[in-house]
Amino acid sequence: MKACVYVFALALLLSTLGCVSLVDAYTDVTVAQARIMVDSNSAVTLDVRSQSEYDSGHIRNAKLIPVTDLQGRLNELDKNDSILVYCLGGGRSKTASQLLTDNGFEHVSNMLGGISAWTAAGYPVYVRYASIQQAINGATSNTTLLVGSGTYAENLLVSKPLELVGENRNTTVISANANESERCTVVINASNVQMREFTIQSSNGSSVLGSVTIRIARPYINNTISNNRISSDCSGIEIFNSTRNTIDGNDIESGRQGIILDSA
Repeated sequence: MKACVYVFALALLLSTLGCVSLVDAYTDVTVAQARIMVDSNSAVTLDVRSQSEYDSGHIRNAKLIPVTDLQGRLNELDKNDSILVYCLGGGRSKTASQLLTDNGFEHVSNMLGGISAWTAAGYPVYVRYASIQQAINGATSNTTLLVGSGTYAENLLVSKPLELVGENRNTTVISANANESERCTVVINASNVQMREFTIQSSNGSSVLGSVTIRIARPYINNTISNNRISSDCSGIEIFNSTRNTIDGNDIESGRQGIILDSA
């Protein structure tokens, strides 16, 4: 009789352990599977590296919580969300994924190989530049700069064909005050420039002529300004003596003129 009781208890224990492991398990996913999750916005992407690692290149719209801080910041995450966790090579993300599941997060995916595998697959990362202008100056023509979220207080001169893409048009902000030498936040002095997914702001500052957010002048062609949030005390976009440019999907707030075309 005792033997039957022991066998039953052992079976019950194994059954219980089996159920616990199923509930507490996280799922390992490849970078290809993770890319689908990121592109479809089906999961919250969680970067568990350090701030400096994050700034040097991260997945679009990833939330940064270093693994060393995660236990104390669990309240910043929703247990009902699907969460995709990654780090540099996969070690810290495994630790973070287990910590999340141990605390009741039921939909956790660990990206195998980390961002090293992500970049090796040719997938995009966004960089929090110290200066966008420095990045422009150092970039090769006809390349793409993926600019991480943050506020960049600088005037930009784009004098070569480039594609500039903000991580999120609500959180990637370029802002400058106009003065007598720098009226424009962004000046495009080249053809084949694309600029999208930014908030771009200008204010009059000390300029008596007023501020301009984006200006294209001279005979430059095939530039595209799309899906940006643009605001100015004076002029939003000015295009002079330039043809075959595209302005599409922008929200423009201006104290005077939204878009000015002159000999364009």
